Amino acid sequence: MKSRRPAVLIATHAAALCAGLMFFRPPSQAQGGPLDIDSRESPAASSEMVPAAGESGRPRRTAESPVNSSTHRAAWKVLAHQGLPRPERMKASAVILRGWIRDDWREALDAAMGETPDDFSLLAEFQDTFVREPEAAWQLIEEKRYGVLTRAVRKQWITAVGREDDATLKKLIETLPVSAK
Repeated sequence: MKSRRPAVLIATHAAALCAGLMFFRPPSQAQGGPLDIDSRESPAASSEMVPAAGESGRPRRTAESPVNSSTHRAAWKVLAHQGLPRPERMKASAVILRGWIRDDWREALDAAMGETPDDFSLLAEFQDTFVREPEAAWQLIEEKRYGVLTRAVRKQWITAVGREDDATLKKLIETLPVSAK
């Protein structure tokens, strides 16, 4: 029975995460139709909650509202207290991070660096982000945002960017002090 418990917990929490994501989905996507780009609201009105048709005042996010990462943060916190064996927790953490990275990669990186085990294996989930936004990620590295743990982020960044964009890698590495090269 004990071996099934972690799998059941992961499944129930994944279902809760999916339900939360479905709730905050824009009405046109929830119905399966494409978004009407011409009928978008202005950016000033985009973060408002508006009732969807057929729902009596139940708030739904508009198509333009920014995705809130609170669902990912909540799932991350719940996972931390499940007492799962390390391999299962790492798999579940990677699943949560993948969605979170799409919505807010900086906050996802903050969470991963706050709880990453010594091997920093979850940083591999950020490779595509580091390649897509090398300067933004590099800024976090230069700020030494994670203290001594920033070295692990820098190592992952160098690995990811070095495979894709050697020129950017060389340009940004030049900004490092001699002691860090």
